[in-house]
Amino acid sequence: MTSMGKIGTGTRDFLIVRICALLMLLYSLYLLGFLTTGEINNFAKWNSFFESSLNKILSLTFLLPSLSIHGLELGQLPVIT
Repeated sequence: MTSMGKIGTGTRDFLIVRICALLMLLYSLYLLGFLTTGEINNFAKWNSFFESSLNKILSLTFLLPSLSIHGLELGQLPVIT
């Protein structure tokens, strides 16, 4: 018998996908807020936005785990199996 209190594989996968989707939504809203409130009319302003340490960390947090985990769980893994 298994314990009912443990998080099962399906529940864990569900939570991982939802947390990654939330991270992607938050980053997208952050980037959209910059695009709508900032004056981005040249490359120098766009480049200076991504030069800050905060934006580098946020971009890595968005790109590496969120897209890879979200893409694997929703896209590639169900097709492969």
